[in-house]
Amino acid sequence: MEWAKSRARAKRWTEEVLLLKEEMRRVLCFLEWKAEWWEALKDNWEGTALPPDTIAGMRAYAISQAALQRALSKDFTRLWEDPLAETGSVNDGLQADHIFGDVEVDDDEDEEDPA
Repeated sequence: MEWAKSRARAKRWTEEVLLLKEEMRRVLCFLEWKAEWWEALKDNWEGTALPPDTIAGMRAYAISQAALQRALSKDFTRLWEDPLAETGSVNDGLQADHIFGDVEVDDDEDEEDPA
């Protein structure tokens, strides 16, 4: 019984590691998307009724935000490079049947005592 519970815990930890790595990958994708979004936004103010100095300020702010997002992405990539490289393609390991297929759920705490 203890072996089965220990095996289930180990599989849950493996699942958590895979999910964490996928979350890391998604954060990097989001930061790059957000940087591109700010880059596209910087030119959206032309032709509006705003004063030229306000447009210049909004452009500068958009450029600085894009640079900030890219800097965050670069720092996170550096920090997470080794953990993400260990699994190769994270998506290959995150197939639902692979993660949840063998994992047994330990419901001992939720069950009522039949006695």
